[in-house]
Amino acid sequence: MVSPAGDNRWRELCEQASTETDPDKLLAIVGEINRILLEKEEEVKRGRAPNPAR
Repeated sequence: MVSPAGDNRWRELCEQASTETDPDKLLAIVGEINRILLEKEEEVKRGRAPNPAR
């Protein structure tokens, strides 16, 4: 389950990714963004998201 802090984490990671120049670091950041968003998607599908409108 994505924690409330994790809810904004993906946005922070997107900002970081937008300025990252190292391809390996960028790949790791994008992988983490993907993991968080997939987790959030599953929560929404199950109706467990604290605020699905976010």
